Amino acid sequence: MLRDQETIDLSALCIPRLPLRYGTESCYITLTDRTFTADTVALRNTPALGKYVNHVELAPEDHELWLASQFERDDALNFVLIAGQRFAGTLSLYDIQHGKSCEYGRLMMPDDGRRIYALAAEMLCMSFAFEILGIQALYCVVMEGNNSVLNFHLKNGWRMDARYERFQKVNGVDAHLIGLSVDRAEWPKCFAKMRPLAKRLLAPTPMKNS
Repeated sequence: MLRDQETIDLSALCIPRLPLRYGTESCYITLTDRTFTADTVALRNTPALGKYVNHVELAPEDHELWLASQFERDDALNFVLIAGQRFAGTLSLYDIQHGKSCEYGRLMMPDDGRRIYALAAEMLCMSFAFEILGIQALYCVVMEGNNSVLNFHLKNGWRMDARYERFQKVNGVDAHLIGLSVDRAEWPKCFAKMRPLAKRLLAPTPMKNS
């Protein structure tokens, strides 16, 4: 097994999984590695963002050990979102059943102006799942009470799907996770809904006069 330091440095070409960028120059998702550790840990440790996820104080070493273990898997892809050349959040596709289905989640974004790119993040990840991985069904879960995120998904064409509903503890409290899904046949309609705004978010950033 490769050393942890090597397994999370994609640019070092120490593992078969190479650097990947999907999107436009101004807004894209890219496979995460130790380049984004500081940003990811700072985001994950923001208490205000921990209401709907299990909040723990994460150390850089913990994150990199987890990331190294993720690179040993063939059923998980962990991305960061880059918008305007800035780190803008994290998101993942996992439990990937190649050619069949996968789960979309781990979307976290700083609580500032960068959240406007949530739609771009969703469209890019859905596009990657359907157009690159070729899956037939994409699903996710939203914690009951997180109405802003639930409505966000529904507006983008997702539908509630009881097959993916589950119950688990979040921050020590029993939580109801509402299941949602999108089938491959529904993806073009979802894309059409998101396209007008996402096109603006993905458009090249105008150059400023010097």
